[in-house]
Amino acid sequence: MREQGAPRGRIPEHLSPRDRMERKLLTKRGRSLYKLRSQMVEPVFGQIKTRGCDTFMRRGLEAVRSEWRMICATHNLLKLFRTGVPKFANKISPIVATAPASP
Repeated sequence: MREQGAPRGRIPEHLSPRDRMERKLLTKRGRSLYKLRSQMVEPVFGQIKTRGCDTFMRRGLEAVRSEWRMICATHNLLKLFRTGVPKFANKISPIVATAPASP
């Protein structure tokens, strides 16, 4: 495929997933979209590994899923914590529920 240059038209349905991706990456648009991956997705995995989460500690698909969800949740909470508290958060007062008057 690389020798033919940038393809035109729709991607044929009969191609394997590997061939479809290779064809996509031959176009300028495909290359520019694939470059965005390094900015969006891959840094997250690097940050998670840096925190020491490079292997799963539990066995089984469900256990690994729950562990992965916990890792992702802590990653997101850590990101929120590092951004700081918004300035308007101190001005919001908690809603205090009052008990209805008894007859």
